[in-house]
Amino acid sequence: MSYDLAKQLQLKLQPLNSDCPLISVSGQRLQTIGKADVNIQIRSFFVPHKFTVVEGLFPNILVETDFLFKNNAFINNANNAVTFYDGLIVLPLQGFNSVKKLCDHQHHSMRPSLL
Repeated sequence: MSYDLAKQLQLKLQPLNSDCPLISVSGQRLQTIGKADVNIQIRSFFVPHKFTVVEGLFPNILVETDFLFKNNAFINNANNAVTFYDGLIVLPLQGFNSVKKLCDHQHHSMRPSLL
């Protein structure tokens, strides 16, 4: 989660429990600020998740594989969708309309993202 979004949502930041750095796809070390507990709404479900807060992150939220695993997510690239809870919820994957946005996205990725 970006630090700007965490500030906008007035989230209480917790200290990081690990000295393990986050590295972007380009090899740049990302500045981690802390952790924040967030209830994410996916359709009518509220899912609690602890996000790492990162300075200058784009897009504002990236979900990691732990989030996908915990919520029984399945990414289907053939129909450009992600399903949660054995197909109970189906959401479209976010797309980018320009090469510049795609490059920016890849430059700041922590791990494979959906949102």
